[in-house]
Amino acid sequence: MIVSSGNLRDGSQWLARELTRLEQLNRPLTIDEFFKWSEEGLFIKKIFKKYGNFMLGLHILNPDHEHCNHELLRYIENALSRHANVISGGTYGVVDNAYLLAINVLFTISREADEL
Repeated sequence: MIVSSGNLRDGSQWLARELTRLEQLNRPLTIDEFFKWSEEGLFIKKIFKKYGNFMLGLHILNPDHEHCNHELLRYIENALSRHANVISGGTYGVVDNAYLLAINVLFTISREADEL
């Protein structure tokens, strides 16, 4: 899987921004959904399926869009899965907000770009 460090940083940050928008729009996401979808390697796909019409300008990770970067999508889905298997809701001090937990994990993933 070939992903550039710039794409990983940008993709993670753009997804964090869109998750912030969804949280502000009061779109429901439970911590159980975050863990289940992440462990299945389907978090981004499920978020787009459920809330894609609210996610603006994130075509690079939209699996149904012609400009989707499928390598980046697979990398971030895999990274979410890896992290979901080793953290708990309290790892980042977050116990009741799935969006905040996901955003914290995404920023951890974006730091992986330093090692690419």
